[in-house]
Amino acid sequence: LLIEGPQLARGYLNDPNKTAAAFVTDPAFVPKLGLSPGRRMYRTGDLVQQHADGSLTYLGRRDTQVKIRGQRVEIGEIESQIIRLLPDAREVVVDLVRPAGEEHDGTLLLVAVVEYATAGPTQSSSGSGELQPYEPSQIPNAARKALEMLDTKLGQVLPPYMVPTAILLVPRMPINMSGKLDRRVVSDQLRLMSRHALSNFSGSLGGKQAPATAMEQKLQSLWATVLALDPEAIGTNDSFFRLGGDSVAAMKLTAAARGQQILLTVADIFRLPRLADIAVAMEDKQREQDGLGDEDPAPLSLWPELAQVDVQTDDVERTRLLADVAAQCGISADQIED
Repeated sequence: LLIEGPQLARGYLNDPNKTAAAFVTDPAFVPKLGLSPGRRMYRTGDLVQQHADGSLTYLGRRDTQVKIRGQRVEIGEIESQIIRLLPDAREVVVDLVRPAGEEHDGTLLLVAVVEYATAGPTQSSSGSGELQPYEPSQIPNAARKALEMLDTKLGQVLPPYMVPTAILLVPRMPINMSGKLDRRVVSDQLRLMSRHALSNFSGSLGGKQAPATAMEQKLQSLWATVLALDPEAIGTNDSFFRLGGDSVAAMKLTAAARGQQILLTVADIFRLPRLADIAVAMEDKQREQDGLGDEDPAPLSLWPELAQVDVQTDDVERTRLLADVAAQCGISADQIED
C-alpha cells in the first residue's frame, strides 16, 4: 500500500536513509497506468488486496519476513490466514522465537500470539503491559474448539513449516505510545519464555490425558526424551509440533522409535501429529507385522498366472510359464529365482 497527497510528510527528521527507503517518486506502476510523472508516494509497509469495488483488505506487513527451514516467509501471510480462520481474533502477531535457556541451540519456534475477543474473562490490562497468556483452563469452549481445529485448517492452506508450533491467547496486545501494536515488545517477551512455558500455554486445550495403552506410554517417553520435556507434561491429545517439535525433532523421534522396534516414519508424524493418533497407527502396523509371521510364501505362489495352478504337481504348466518368461528376458529358465 502506497499513499500520496498534500498531507504527505516531507520525510523522517534527520534520517535521510530511512526517508529514501520509505518515500519514492514515480514507482514502477506510475508509467504503466499512464499517470502523470513526479508523483511522490510513501511506502506504508502494509500488504493489502484490492477488490473489484475498490475496497481494500489488510493482509499484514511486508517488513516481517523470516527464514524458516531455508524458505523465506512473509509473516503477514500466516497472520492473515489465522485472522481469516479465527473470526473472533482481534490482533495476531507471529514471530520466530528462540526459547529462553536455548541460546546455544539452533532450534527456533514459530509462535503465534492472538488477541481473542471471547477468549476468557475481561482483564484490566490496558494493553501496554506485558503479555499475560490465558491458561488453557481459562479458555471457554467456543474458543477452545476453534483453536483445536486451527492446526488442521492451517495445514490445508499453508505448508507445514508455516504452521505455528505454539499459539498463545492474550486479553490485550502491547501497544506503543502512538496506540499501535508494539511488535517489538511482543517479540522481546516471547524470548523470555521457556519451551516448557510455551507448551504449557499452547498445549492440549482440553487438559492432559494420561496414556492408557502400552504404545501410548512408549511414545510419551520417546517424546519426552526428544523434546526435553517431563513425561507428565505430555498428554495423549497433544500435538508433537505444538509441543515444540519440528522436522529435525521428527527425524530424531523416528530413530529413537526404531530402537524400541516401533515402525514410525517422519511422514507418519506429519500426517498424525497427535500422540493418540500415532499410537493407534503404530499398533495397527505392529498387528500387521505380527500377522505376517515368519513363514515365507511358497515359491512362485504370488505369481498371478500360477495362482490357479498347483505348482507342486503340474510341472508342465510351471515349466511352460517359466520358459515364456525366460524367452522374454533373454535368459535360461534355470536363472529365474522366486
